[in-house]
Amino acid sequence: MTDFSSHQPPAETIAPRIAFTGARAVGKTSLIECIASHTFRPWPGTVGAKLHSCRLRAGEPGSRVELVDVEGLDHPTRLRGYYRGFLRGVAAYVLVVDGTRPETLRWALDLDRLLHPITPMAPTTLLVNKCDLGRAWRWDDLEAKRLMRRGLIVRVTSAKTGWGVDAAIEELRASLANPARVAS
Repeated sequence: MTDFSSHQPPAETIAPRIAFTGARAVGKTSLIECIASHTFRPWPGTVGAKLHSCRLRAGEPGSRVELVDVEGLDHPTRLRGYYRGFLRGVAAYVLVVDGTRPETLRWALDLDRLLHPITPMAPTTLLVNKCDLGRAWRWDDLEAKRLMRRGLIVRVTSAKTGWGVDAAIEELRASLANPARVAS
């Protein structure tokens, strides 16, 4: 008979969860797919939440994360109970804004005010997506500077071309090591 009492299973590290939130059709799912598999394709809207497990750096131990793709909300005035459940315990969250639809910034900031009490120490990144849509682009750099003074990491990205995505996620990954956040 074999004695298994001294056998210890390998220690499993818990992967940090990073939630992607924002209005509908801003490109949350496409950004997650760009991060996880370096590919782009149009996606239907997310209902509820989807969990994607991936490595931010291929083959590097400790770089595994869980990316939570949360259903888009327009005009968030309060969070539904299930939405709070998706976000409880996240290590960081990403507010995604469509750079061709300025109203999605206001909605993202409203959402940030609702999320901050749930995740007060979580680093927050604001990704202004769809920079590849040249003529339709309507993002204001002065607004980005104002938001950065509030403590948000603000980066311009394109899920379609991958532009700015790796750098933004690397910066978010680094902020996980130092989660102090300026109060909103």
